[in-house]
Amino acid sequence: MASVARSEDSSRPISGRGIVWCNPASGPSDTAVDELRARFPGHDVAECPPSDLRRRVRHARAECRPFVGIAGGDGSIRTGAEELAHTETALLVVPAGTHNHFAAALGIETLDDAAKAADRDGGEERRIDLGSVNGRSFVNNSSVGFYPGLVQQREWHRHTLPKPLATMLAGLRQLLSGRRIVVMLDRRPAVVWLVFVGNGCYGERIGDLTSRDCLDDGVLDVRIVRADRPFARLRLLSALLLGRLARSAVVERRTCREITIDIRDRGTVDVALDGEVVQLSTPLRYESDPKALRVMVPK
Repeated sequence: MASVARSEDSSRPISGRGIVWCNPASGPSDTAVDELRARFPGHDVAECPPSDLRRRVRHARAECRPFVGIAGGDGSIRTGAEELAHTETALLVVPAGTHNHFAAALGIETLDDAAKAADRDGGEERRIDLGSVNGRSFVNNSSVGFYPGLVQQREWHRHTLPKPLATMLAGLRQLLSGRRIVVMLDRRPAVVWLVFVGNGCYGERIGDLTSRDCLDDGVLDVRIVRADRPFARLRLLSALLLGRLARSAVVERRTCREITIDIRDRGTVDVALDGEVVQLSTPLRYESDPKALRVMVPK
């Protein structure tokens, strides 16, 4: 299990009444709120649709709540993190989405883990990094290239297919028909399929691209999937199928604290932020935002 690295001056005990917002669409709506109320005695629990989450988090922050819990997927967690960055209110991640990558990175894999993190005796507060691009935050990763297109195609297919199958079909179509893009990486040109920017260092294997060992080292993990190598598309497809993406000759890796990505002849570009697609103006200025977010974790 991955966990947040701990420094001696980064933790403090829980004090006061927190609030937990539950996305009614993320689980069985007739049981989710009651179950969460049983798990978080002494704190408030209420339903909140995703469209109203940002406003509710701001209101809880204005009330000086010790923490705001969000029961939902990584997209909802990202919204909460963006609003709580550089404030005295901590974020409590309650795993209730499809993948819960960020929750796992914090050592919160079950509702029991989240309840322990919110408990006065079982939990504590720590500070972690956020990734930032043009003023927008991300907790896991961001990317430009074929992945934003994959997300958009996946959502279109989800009307008729299960999400895993929709993702697989969308990924295959992007690999076979996705267009290359010309980018400037810190003023150096490159032809790429994808630029991936992680908040913290990910592992080398394809399976490790969902986990991290540390979230407070102030580092961005940049993976550049080159499209200007011989047989680049075929080599990328075979690397994905064989689980050797990190060792593929079409993939370059660098770690840094900041990087600028410009897209030739584009004033705006689709950018994936923790699995959701937004449109941002170019150039894209990525940077690590060290110790920007307070989080509740089990001791």
